[in-house]
Amino acid sequence: MKMTEQKKNFKNWRVKMKKITALLLLILCCVVTPALAEEQKGYKEEHHGKSADELAKELTNPNNSIAKLTFKNQYRWYTGDLPGADDQDNYTLLFQPVFPFKLASTGDEKNVLFVRPAIS
Repeated sequence: MKMTEQKKNFKNWRVKMKKITALLLLILCCVVTPALAEEQKGYKEEHHGKSADELAKELTNPNNSIAKLTFKNQYRWYTGDLPGADDQDNYTLLFQPVFPFKLASTGDEKNVLFVRPAIS
């Protein structure tokens, strides 16, 4: 009996810690993002005189000439009625760089080769 109570307490503690961690990360993102945006507001970047807004628009296009290094974090925890389902969790870090290579252009066309490996 004592062992099952300890397991329940530990599971409850793990769930609480996961929720607290997610909340802290959300708060951190909400605090840091506006500060960075305010710092760049009206500020011309060194990228050929483009503003931060122009670069943001360019970055949303997946076929642009800017190299990107993307990290995706995924953390999952499982619940369910099956035995041991509450003890399982999963963390995945996915690294997806994008490297554009300009090829020889023919007339008005711009030929670009995109290399997009995914490493997890």
